[in-house]
Amino acid sequence: MPHVRGAVRRRARTVAALLAALLASVLLGPTASATPTRPPAPTAAQVREATAAAAAAAAALVTAQAQVDDADARLAALDDRVEALVEAWDAARAASDQAAADLAAARGRADAAAIAATSAQGDVDRLAAASYQVGADLSGGLGEWASVLDSVFRSDGVVGLADRVSAVGQVAASRRHEIQDATALRFAALQARLSAEAAASALAASESAVQAAAQTVREAQQAQQTEVTRLTAQRADAATVLTAARSHASALDRARQAELARIAAEKRAAAARAAAAARAAAAARAAADAARRARERQALVGRPPTDGGGSQQWPDGQPAATGAQRAAAVAFARAQLGKPYVAGGRGLADYDCSGLTSAAYLSAGVAMIAYSQAQFAAYPKVPVTALQAGDLVFFAFDPNDWTTIHHVGLYVGGGRMIEAPHTGDVVKYQTIWQSQLVAYGTRP
Repeated sequence: MPHVRGAVRRRARTVAALLAALLASVLLGPTASATPTRPPAPTAAQVREATAAAAAAAAALVTAQAQVDDADARLAALDDRVEALVEAWDAARAASDQAAADLAAARGRADAAAIAATSAQGDVDRLAAASYQVGADLSGGLGEWASVLDSVFRSDGVVGLADRVSAVGQVAASRRHEIQDATALRFAALQARLSAEAAASALAASESAVQAAAQTVREAQQAQQTEVTRLTAQRADAATVLTAARSHASALDRARQAELARIAAEKRAAAARAAAAARAAAAARAAADAARRARERQALVGRPPTDGGGSQQWPDGQPAATGAQRAAAVAFARAQLGKPYVAGGRGLADYDCSGLTSAAYLSAGVAMIAYSQAQFAAYPKVPVTALQAGDLVFFAFDPNDWTTIHHVGLYVGGGRMIEAPHTGDVVKYQTIWQSQLVAYGTRP
């Protein structure tokens, strides 16, 4: 329908105009000023604008790709239609060739029949002349017989022949078959001539169909060529749009990635500075704590804590390990040196304080609860001045109140223990002479 095609063309022109305007705004952008030696890095606002422009370019790319796909589909449909028309043309030409062959065969049969009929008519004429010369009685004469033969070819044809059959019966029996053969041959010649005329008409109709099919193919091919030219141009325009959109989108994405990389680098630098400051502060705190502990150790070296009377109410327990088992527990603890402190750690990758002592004794075949106060309560008490390797030493917020015990270590002799101290540290040797040392240890 013309008005529908016109609306489609107007819509296509409108889309093309909008697409061209969009690409112009995306690709050209604002007029650049003098180019500096080194352009500044894009700002966050410019990155947002670039992202929006990339989205617009992506939309333009989708539209152009749709136009390319539509052109390809329409070209394929045109190819199918022309191919079907060519097939119809080929069929018409085949039918025409067959009609020409039929006409040639019919004309051959007609010519042969006419020759045979002429020969037979000559025989009849000679028969009539001979009969006349010898005085034969033909009951009606040759004029009557000739009129019988001629009646076959008059307008009334075979019907008129029926009215004259009685005349044929008057012919002498010895000559009748010759006259009948002549009649049959002339009749066959007439049929062959009519068949040839019908074949000629069929050939003319076939040739007309071939011409019509050929004209249809020519018109379709012309329309196809016109459409191919138009769609090829449209496809080329769309390909140009695709190339430009992809190129600009790629440039925008590179600019955006560069800005994101710059921001990430700034964040990493800030994080590194913060981490360095935190490490410096932690180091300062650790140094201060180490200095405090050193002062405490210096003040307490060789001087056991005073029993303020709290041992009167402390629980006592029963020994559970042999000397060999206690030695094995110390050997296990030495094998864990350097492993990190983790709250709740029970080994073998990491430990907390009671997790280390319980794991050491469990390796020697002695099970104990991984809880410092329970380990204090479960076994016999030993003054710190009488400790032996394998004994447990304890530290409390109030050294006279066992319920404030919060840390335990494994005594190895010489005023030292192996302990898992605190978060951020590792299993290591440490002096037992600290301010919160409880006056009694235990011997499992």
